[in-house]
Amino acid sequence: MSIGHLYDNAYIRRVSSSYTTSQIQRYLAKIGVHAALDTIQPDLDTLKLIMFHHTITFPFENTDLHYTEKHHMPVTPPEIFERLVNGRKGSYCFGQNGLLLGILRGLGYRVFMAPGRVLEKARHSSYPYEQEYTPLSHAILLVQPHPAPNDRVTYLVDVGFGGTGPLRPILLGDGSQNVPQKDGKHELSPGWVWGTYPPERHRLVPGAFLDSSLEISPGSGTPPPRDWHFQCSHSTDEFGAYVFKTLYTFTEKIEFKQWDIDAASLSTSRMPGAIFYSNVVCMTRFITELDPDQRKHLDEGVIEDLQWVGKWVLEAEKATKRVGSKVLEERTFVSERERLEVIRNVFGIELAAEDEQWIVSGGLAGLKPQV
Repeated sequence: MSIGHLYDNAYIRRVSSSYTTSQIQRYLAKIGVHAALDTIQPDLDTLKLIMFHHTITFPFENTDLHYTEKHHMPVTPPEIFERLVNGRKGSYCFGQNGLLLGILRGLGYRVFMAPGRVLEKARHSSYPYEQEYTPLSHAILLVQPHPAPNDRVTYLVDVGFGGTGPLRPILLGDGSQNVPQKDGKHELSPGWVWGTYPPERHRLVPGAFLDSSLEISPGSGTPPPRDWHFQCSHSTDEFGAYVFKTLYTFTEKIEFKQWDIDAASLSTSRMPGAIFYSNVVCMTRFITELDPDQRKHLDEGVIEDLQWVGKWVLEAEKATKRVGSKVLEERTFVSERERLEVIRNVFGIELAAEDEQWIVSGGLAGLKPQV
């Protein structure tokens, strides 16, 4: 298979957008890309620009699930646009990548959505592995941004995985060689790309879902690598090789349509035990500078105009500001009123004080009453 191509060498056709020209222009203004639509080229450089600015503009969050009367996460194109672009809220993967899907199509990109499963710690000791996959609870975008002769070269774009999600497009290829990705006009080769802040790196490698019913030959016990692992690294081993861990696995062989998004979002948001059902989730990114002492050790794969981000993350009864592994600030709260203030003032999410009535105090996501 050619580098970066879909498994059957498929060509993604152009599909009309769910958004109007004026809506796309408003989106670009919201993320800080001030350019007329007729001047924008649907190429890799523009894709990198839009992906980066999207991730620092819209928070990753699920507040509508807990702080509204209907406890519903909007994921249809009109709802997403109203919530993120016209309003001051964010979403999780179905909303974030759903919005970007419509925007990219409107800009002339050839793109489709594909499903994935997130790898989590096994819930039961009887399970034969330390980790297990969720249902199809994640969605990513696959984009072909190059003209001929590289018009079938495909990239992963994912603006909906939260704090450890990618910040830059990743070439659909085996990135296991411990080298940086090359995506210039004259050379294309898979590898790792920089994450939010060094030493974070991301890559794709061929793989299979755990406990697969398939095997490459009778009795081998080895499943065929028909899918893709999205992996993240924050460290090296004793030999200096980057240690990568799989965060999710996706398949390029299924196209996720709007009705799939609707069904998966309903399941993800309402299934007992699921992270979004049991927790108020908020994460927002902000641009930061690379530490000078770190910069002099990091020339591999780094270019002068590469940008870095830190993040605020809401965790239980506190919000933490981090750049890389360094904690810069923490804010704690003991009541829903205080948590709402943090969500508004730190994460920039539009919530009213009276919205606290919709979260069950002391319930799965509600803060326990103070005695």
